[in-house]
Amino acid sequence: MTLCNAGLANYLFNRFPPVSTRFHIDVIEWMEWRYSKSRGPGGQHVNKVETKAELLFTLNKGWINEQIFNRLMTVQGPIIRIKSDEERSQVANRQKCLEKLKALILKAAREAVPAPTLPEQLAKVEVLYASKALRLCRKRRFKEKRLMEKKYASKVKQDRMVKF
Repeated sequence: MTLCNAGLANYLFNRFPPVSTRFHIDVIEWMEWRYSKSRGPGGQHVNKVETKAELLFTLNKGWINEQIFNRLMTVQGPIIRIKSDEERSQVANRQKCLEKLKALILKAAREAVPAPTLPEQLAKVEVLYASKALRLCRKRRFKEKRLMEKKYASKVKQDRMVKF
């Protein structure tokens, strides 16, 4: 299954159910959850409960478009690490991690797949190419003219020399 647009990432994340239900077995095998004590508000509760969630997501080519995969590999590497300790509950922090992962994949999908080129942009590109070709033609003519002048000056100097 390979689609060439951001719709792929939307489709895949629609397969991710909320945290409270079970994940598909093929997706959960690439996820590793770690929990630790969180910082921030919560009083004594913060020191007792591990509410900070950390998601380690291993990138795999099996479920994602190659362009998006390559973009994620260059930006994040083979393992995506996402942390959340914004909420006071572990479940809410897990949901935040999944939302951050979803946003990251959607951003990579938008960056990996180029937007269609507008006709105005194509016209500007054609003008730029035409001006570049004109500059190259002028450079070539200038170089040829300079070489001709050098040859002429060299011939004049050679003619001045006395031959024995």
